[in-house]
Amino acid sequence: MRDYATINELTVLSNLESHNAELIKEGKTKEERFNILSSIASYQLNVLNKASEIKKIES
Repeated sequence: MRDYATINELTVLSNLESHNAELIKEGKTKEERFNILSSIASYQLNVLNKASEIKKIES
């Protein structure tokens, strides 16, 4: 799956792995972690994709 991911998706995935480890340390349930990580992923991917679009426009 990672072979077909964009650089933005790979960046978000890496961040999510770190966040997940912290949430596990905090004792969050699998469902809680999924909801939190899903929200983070959506936000981060949106920000990175917008930044990429702005760079394309500027070029």
